[in-house]
Amino acid sequence: LKNNFFIEMHSLSSTNAKIRRQFKIFRKVSGVITVTQTMKDILLEAGFSEESVFVEADAVDLGVFSGVGTKANARKALSLPQKAKIMSFVGNFHTKGNEKGIPEIIQAASLVTKALPQAEFYFVGGPLEREKKYTKIAKDCSCPLKKIHFYGRQPLINIPLWLSASDILLMPHPQSEFYALCVSPLKMFEYMTSG
Repeated sequence: LKNNFFIEMHSLSSTNAKIRRQFKIFRKVSGVITVTQTMKDILLEAGFSEESVFVEADAVDLGVFSGVGTKANARKALSLPQKAKIMSFVGNFHTKGNEKGIPEIIQAASLVTKALPQAEFYFVGGPLEREKKYTKIAKDCSCPLKKIHFYGRQPLINIPLWLSASDILLMPHPQSEFYALCVSPLKMFEYMTSG
């Protein structure tokens, strides 16, 4: 098994002791697959060989997005308003406890909805346990609650519809070491593929 065992690395551990333990485990397997070149560079600097570290960035299955149709059709299929300016965040609301920018979107929404009354904000994904926290943020910054909509996890087949139904897709990842070094943003690739 050892000769055919690879580990996929999505982030470095948070402390030096944990990183040393992580590297010790990595040295016992055939290879490490990272999702960013930066993570590979960190491993190479730590003494791993070029042949034992591979980069496999995220990608999108283009076929999933074929045949979605027009924005109007996507909105009809999802029962969304045709005349609204829809701004959406689609995906997990946080990763490893790190927010993905939902509070910042809500704060911005309080300003955007004043300047653009037809603007509506949709948050699709979850977990919905955070909705109460986000609603409080909206109240605190005077964002009209009728302008923000939360939907839980959706069937994968519906994600291209949500993306196509939107006028603007949102991805305000926070500036942190985790997002800068470890994230290969599948969300961005899906957003771009949706047009």
